[in-house]
Amino acid sequence: MRHNSVSDLEKGSLDNMPWHPFGLMLTAASTAEGAVRSANLDWTVVVGQGVIGAGQRAPLIREDLRQNGANAKIAEVGPDYKPIQNLDLFAFFDPIVKAGAAVYDSIGSVGNGKWMWMLALMKGKIEITPGDSVAQFILLAYKHGTSGPPTMTCKPVRLAGKNTLRDELLYPLIRVEITPEGRTKLEDPAQTAIQKIAHHFDAVADAFRAMLRIEMDRDRLRSYLESVFPKARASGRGSKYRDPADRERAIEECTRLFVDGRGNDIPAARRTLWAAYSAITEYVDYYETRLEDPQRLQEIWGSPLKTYAMVKARKLVRKL
Repeated sequence: MRHNSVSDLEKGSLDNMPWHPFGLMLTAASTAEGAVRSANLDWTVVVGQGVIGAGQRAPLIREDLRQNGANAKIAEVGPDYKPIQNLDLFAFFDPIVKAGAAVYDSIGSVGNGKWMWMLALMKGKIEITPGDSVAQFILLAYKHGTSGPPTMTCKPVRLAGKNTLRDELLYPLIRVEITPEGRTKLEDPAQTAIQKIAHHFDAVADAFRAMLRIEMDRDRLRSYLESVFPKARASGRGSKYRDPADRERAIEECTRLFVDGRGNDIPAARRTLWAAYSAITEYVDYYETRLEDPQRLQEIWGSPLKTYAMVKARKLVRKL
């Protein structure tokens, strides 16, 4: 079931999302440019003078930091690199906001401004089961120094726990191009892009609903969690949880969240694969990394554990 407006979300349900401490919440920005200005991210980047190393690379410079005498280099680029300015980075999403299909939620930067990000909230939520809904966020991101356009990634958020669920890039479903003037634009008309985004979220929601049909007893839960937290390879590489004790603590915490995690007491969700999957995403968002650690933002949006959890859950659904 899909609800059609932001206003029908529970009061306060969109506050205090896990990424909010790392950026600026937006309340009145109707354009990407306005959001960038409100966050004081409207500095410019230029290709600096000189060549670095034998690879004929040049420094990409933040003008505001250079003027203040600070370390201004945020990347190394080819001497012919044409940067996209922050004010133009996310302009491609404005037609979707203007059409009334989304609002801008928050904006921020990482790594001295090398990474720029903005969250947009699509209007409407999807009900996975009565009392258990998913909000539809879109992550817009760009890394200064890269040659491609900004990216769009769907970020479903379970409102019962405010945990961010794993999803993939919208490219090539939706393509962003860079104009000769250095601005960004959608290849599709806004309404076409909106329909594609809605269709994608519906497909994701169907995958979540399928998890509700899989009951998880103790042995099945343990097997699922062990597959998501694999043992370290003999080489010592390939797993964040190389120490068996760390791995076991993570599995035990997810086992607890399977029962006690936020939203996992909803009758239809209780003791299902959906609860197990949600327990892992809640663990990553709120327990795996210290709340104030900047690394936490990367984990929220790109944790391999969330990828493993989704892949293994889909295999279970197909198998059973």
